[in-house]
Amino acid sequence: MRCPDCQTSNPGQARYCMGCGRLLVSGLVCWQCHTFLPVEARYCYHCGAFQARQPERFPELPLDRQQPLPAFDSAVTSMEMAERCDQSHSTAEADRPNGVAAIGGSASLVARDLGELLPSLKAHLPEALYEPLERRPKPRDLIAVRDHLTSLLQTLKTYLPHPVALAPQPPGRPNGGMVQGTFLFGDVSGFTPLSEKLKVLGQEGAERITAIINHLFSQLVDVLFAHGGTLLKFGGDALLGVFPATSADEIAAGALHAAQAGLAMQAIMRQEAFSAIKPFGDAPGNGLGRLATTPPGADDTYALKIKCGISAGPYFAAHVGTLPDAASGRRSMMAYVTTGHTVNLAEEAEGHADPGEVVMTLQTYELIADQVEAAPVTKSPDAAFLRLLAAPPNPEAAQRPYVQEPPDGEVLAQVTYLIDRLDQLTPYLSEELSTRISLNPTDARIMPDHRPVTVMFVNYLGISPLIEDMGESHPGIIVAQLNAYFNRMASIVEKYEGSLARMDQYAVGDRLVIFFGAPRAHEDDPIRAIHAALEMAVVTRDHFSALQTPMGIYRFRQRIGINTGTLFAGNVGAPDLRQEYTLMGDDINTAARLMSYADWGDIYISNKTGEFARAFFELSEPFDLKVKGKTSVITTFKVLGSRREVGRTRGLSDSGTPLVGRESALASLQAVSEQWTVGRGQIVAVTGGTGQGKTRLIREYKNWLKAVERSKGWIADTDAGES
Repeated sequence: MRCPDCQTSNPGQARYCMGCGRLLVSGLVCWQCHTFLPVEARYCYHCGAFQARQPERFPELPLDRQQPLPAFDSAVTSMEMAERCDQSHSTAEADRPNGVAAIGGSASLVARDLGELLPSLKAHLPEALYEPLERRPKPRDLIAVRDHLTSLLQTLKTYLPHPVALAPQPPGRPNGGMVQGTFLFGDVSGFTPLSEKLKVLGQEGAERITAIINHLFSQLVDVLFAHGGTLLKFGGDALLGVFPATSADEIAAGALHAAQAGLAMQAIMRQEAFSAIKPFGDAPGNGLGRLATTPPGADDTYALKIKCGISAGPYFAAHVGTLPDAASGRRSMMAYVTTGHTVNLAEEAEGHADPGEVVMTLQTYELIADQVEAAPVTKSPDAAFLRLLAAPPNPEAAQRPYVQEPPDGEVLAQVTYLIDRLDQLTPYLSEELSTRISLNPTDARIMPDHRPVTVMFVNYLGISPLIEDMGESHPGIIVAQLNAYFNRMASIVEKYEGSLARMDQYAVGDRLVIFFGAPRAHEDDPIRAIHAALEMAVVTRDHFSALQTPMGIYRFRQRIGINTGTLFAGNVGAPDLRQEYTLMGDDINTAARLMSYADWGDIYISNKTGEFARAFFELSEPFDLKVKGKTSVITTFKVLGSRREVGRTRGLSDSGTPLVGRESALASLQAVSEQWTVGRGQIVAVTGGTGQGKTRLIREYKNWLKAVERSKGWIADTDAGES
């Protein structure tokens, strides 16, 4: 179906245009199960609910009031969303992956002119495939493009939660509403000491930790999917799953499935492959062979454990994002957010669990009390939480919906369909990641490594009270607030070339997780992070501290923690199911703890970050924080503001300190330069990780070169101050 306004080609059953959001068909949404019905319907043909007695759940509202689009479907299951999108065609049983259900139906395809598609094709294709399209492409060229885009779409979907992959929002068009479901939050412990141990192996160590991580997460994700859940996100060595529901019966069933999944995950952790890991030698199931030479302590064993928290109830789900900026060349950035007390309680429940335990809220337990066994929590006793002891086994694994894309049709029409899908999905991923995947989607392996990174956690509080009071009556206000906050914070992070990894759940409010140094790296990443934090604090105070609504004024607060260290960076998850590019390490935990101990409105940084920051920022006197989970204290500073004059720096400017550890590299550069003085030129590449001294080496070389040029009379002494 072609949109009469923007001419976007949409699936045959689309209600709203994927390009501009225009309403394409008339109808109403069932207030109980959200099934789309004819406008004259009095009863829902899906659940039987009488329509005349209830208002529509998502009324039509002007877009200039920033209300959500009426057809927000985040509450429905993955299968139902796939059926409604109707973006697939039936395939033979033999052609389907095991354990998945094919979605029937057939989408009508409409081809657009190839010239109209070229800008998007250039963004999604390697040069070898794109270049023939600018001339007169042969049929085989278009087939190669279609096959590449098909592989790219399938790979991209593994990086996205199902609500996004099956029903993305048009770029820059926020949308959201109240839905319900059960959350399962699992946090794996033991990866940090493993990662620290394997650092000594360099690249091989990073690959070994990746193999162990992915072997585990492949099984955990498979368990989640088999019980009818879907993975929303990874958070380093943690994962957040949801079991969507559209009725009271479904939410009770989801609570039981989450309990069963949590206990099944504990059973996986008791396998020898995860309870007795030998990082430098053979370990059952991880595919790693013993090294020829191993360091002391190579036969030590490590154990991984998981603790889980479960919470069921209503929550707010929203798509938020920025519009593309043609002037600056900045593309749209989108995010899928789940927030509210139900999400917070899942993490709080996990906080009451010891490794190896599953804890659920009392409200969740009451939904399935006659089917499970539970006992009081032993860690931080609280009557609002219970420890799960047993649940009946899940008799049958849930089938995962299998969406075959693109539908059958003429090749150019299939290319049009794939481009429309990719243009909507890629804004949900970082530009660096989507570009890497586009080059080789069939083997989009991102090499793992250990790299210096500055981590920022931004805790913001104030959304949950809004959701409680206005989630049902004024969802547009909440979407507008989330979208405005995301836009302002994302633009600040982009200004300083950091990476906004995710909007995350937290026991108190919500938080942003931001990296400076991955995947983009700069010599001054700690400085960039603090500049961004100061700007975020000002914007929050000036624009978000008091939100005026029909229900009154709501207070919005923020606090920030920053730490710098060397972290594991790489792909985590099950490559064929669900994966993410993420970072792990104890230095991430330190940044999170600094955030949790900071006063509202403050910015806390560690001593590691302070070493880079002292010359550029006014800092408080150092103070020691004794934080949960740490045996030693964290030397901490509060950032007071930027300095008017930059002080003495280390490594970022000439400091008068001697060059240490780079003498041989400097001698090599000097030897090359001696050759070009007699007419023999060479090209020299200076490579190395962030923070290893490349900038200082080049500075020392320039100073030596200036001295040589002056001694030979090639430049005047007045140039001595230039670099």
